[in-house]
Amino acid sequence: MIELACPECGAENSYREQDLFLFAHVACENCGALLEVIEEAPFVMEAVEDDLTDEDDFDDDDESDV
Repeated sequence: MIELACPECGAENSYREQDLFLFAHVACENCGALLEVIEEAPFVMEAVEDDLTDEDDFDDDDESDV
């Protein structure tokens, strides 16, 4: 297990080494932030936005009347 701090809340999280590879996404167990591995030696993670559930992407005003 590898201990890494969440860049959002600072909490220490344990991850299996095989789950940490370049551009892998993992979640913080404390705050739920989606994190991406951006460097492998040493491991560096940054928070990313989950675009799939971002409500700002869906704008009802863009619908056209037919």
